[in-house]
Amino acid sequence: ATVQELQETAVQEHGRWEEATRQLQEQKAAELQEVRENFAEETQRRATAAAQEVAALTQEFHTRTEAEAQTFHAAQEELHREHRAATRKLQEVAEMAQTRCQQQEAELTTCQDTIMSLEKGHAVAQQELREEGRQQEVALATCRDKIVSLQEGHAVAQQELREAGRQHEVA
Repeated sequence: ATVQELQETAVQEHGRWEEATRQLQEQKAAELQEVRENFAEETQRRATAAAQEVAALTQEFHTRTEAEAQTFHAAQEELHREHRAATRKLQEVAEMAQTRCQQQEAELTTCQDTIMSLEKGHAVAQQELREEGRQQEVALATCRDKIVSLQEGHAVAQQELREAGRQHEVA
């Protein structure tokens, strides 16, 4: 492959890498937003339901016996446990999302390091090719000089042979 082709390939790979990174970041941001929205909706729904249930139970408490009031308190405690469990679940989801983001950042850094390494390797390869080209130019120039020298020597030898042939004819 030529240097230009290698450069074009590196630029294309870099572009694909940037696009994939951008898409992955957008996807993860959308997923996190969806989790937050779902949690907020679920929490609001449960809070609304809990508030409605508390209101109904409070009214019932005033009209019923102490045993029914204890049932109300048990239900209320269950709602608190559910809320705590939902809060813990949300924290776990947020931590998982954070871990995924950190892993993606690490992958991004690795990709960036790889690209930088490839770019450095490409520069070294270009320099080596330039040096090899210079060496070949020097070798070619040396060969040309040698050919010219041999041609000149051959011409002189032919001239000497012609003169020797003439002198031999004259004699």
